[in-house]
Amino acid sequence: MPSGMAKEAPLESNFPKVLIMGDSISIGYTPYVKKLLQGKAEVIHHKGNAGPTIRGLKHIDQWLGSEKWDLIHFNFGLWDMYGWEYVKEDLSPAMYENRLETLVLRLQKTGAKLIWATTTPSCPKPEVSMRKRFNSETVIAPALEREYLDAALRVMKKHQIPLNDLHALILPNLKLHAVAPDNVHFKPTGRKILAKQVALTIEAALGEKNSKGKGLTVFSDGQKIGSSERLSKVTGMLVVSEEPLIVAHRGASRQAPENTLPAFKLAWKQEADAIEGDFLLTGDGQIVCIHDKDTRRVAGKKLVVAKSTLAELRQLDVGSYRGAAFKGTRIPTIAEVFATVPKNKKIYIEIKCGTEIIPALLKSIKKSGLKNDQIVVICFQHKVIQALKAKAPQFKANWLSSIKKDRSGKLIPSLESIFATLNQIKADGFSSSKNLIDETTIRAIMDKGYEHHVWTVDDERTAKRFMQWGTKSITTNVPGSLRSSLFKTREKVPLVKP
Repeated sequence: MPSGMAKEAPLESNFPKVLIMGDSISIGYTPYVKKLLQGKAEVIHHKGNAGPTIRGLKHIDQWLGSEKWDLIHFNFGLWDMYGWEYVKEDLSPAMYENRLETLVLRLQKTGAKLIWATTTPSCPKPEVSMRKRFNSETVIAPALEREYLDAALRVMKKHQIPLNDLHALILPNLKLHAVAPDNVHFKPTGRKILAKQVALTIEAALGEKNSKGKGLTVFSDGQKIGSSERLSKVTGMLVVSEEPLIVAHRGASRQAPENTLPAFKLAWKQEADAIEGDFLLTGDGQIVCIHDKDTRRVAGKKLVVAKSTLAELRQLDVGSYRGAAFKGTRIPTIAEVFATVPKNKKIYIEIKCGTEIIPALLKSIKKSGLKNDQIVVICFQHKVIQALKAKAPQFKANWLSSIKKDRSGKLIPSLESIFATLNQIKADGFSSSKNLIDETTIRAIMDKGYEHHVWTVDDERTAKRFMQWGTKSITTNVPGSLRSSLFKTREKVPLVKP
């Protein structure tokens, strides 16, 4: 066994050899990575905690040993930011960048493929180790954390090393998966999320298909990275992160009557990741799926939903306006829509009325049998989201808003206003119209710990732009064709054979 390596079974010569280098965060997810890549790669974490770049320079030769590595997935960062046990050393962003440069040059000499894992987030409250061991109330300011992240990005960009953006992956759900607000480590749920991302990234970089079978993407410059990728226009870097969900807007509404069972069922056939539907409360307290306050546009007869009973609304034909094939289609109840949602798929519930719908909505969700993570609630009225999160914080809820310019040319809402509203209402994310928003704004939103979602995108060019920017989901009227066009250029790469 090479010097400095953990005592594990001897490395098999017929599988690619992967070294994971990093601190306790990587130590936490490595066992899960090993399990996910069993039979595909031999995965080892070097002995001990890599700590800061200072320790890395002292021990890197020992960690590398004499093994011929096919791939090295590495990170240094948290120790440099916090200064654990190295408080007297120069751990400034500038010196961190210099030492990281030296470490990268050494790793490149191995001939292995290299992947940089971005440093996972610092904790929002004084870090427990610093408080207990050094009597220091240390909180890393977001601006300082950004300096360290950017320093690493400059080094990786210089050497054209692809990134696995674990920071962006875990940040939106940091509160849910962190051990505590004063602890940088993760619960098993968080370690598993990181591990899945690391395993997918490693598998893709080794030339294998990932679990979705989509293979690798070949960009115009010929560089290959995994299927969960984006090309950041802020950094110019290749970044591996989650693919956006394809959300069917009112179902596959370009081909079937919006907000109807035929539209939702068609969306699932077209492999949508989620459906989005509009929901209103009827005069007799039932929840139905319809966009407008009345039925004139879809039924040719005007009934105000809030003043009509379910029985009255169910007498209407809301399919014939889209052709004879849909004649006799009825307004569905929320229970009927829930019943179409497959396992591991999601539903985005857009509330089109006020807070009065929430008690009935929560009862309907409970009866549906859907899991909490299959439910996403969205609404333009921020008070509705606030009320929903107060009563049911277990469900994700996003604030919807279009972005416009006022007479002076200023964007409404401003970024500051977006942050203030999201914080006030305890929303999980911001869902914007596709216009007048750019990567810088989206990255700022995500850096604050919120998700970004976009609507309504039907063309490939716009969808690819948002996919590159890291948006969480893309809502579209054409889920089938958009999914097909987004991945039509993916080239299948042969599996690595033992």
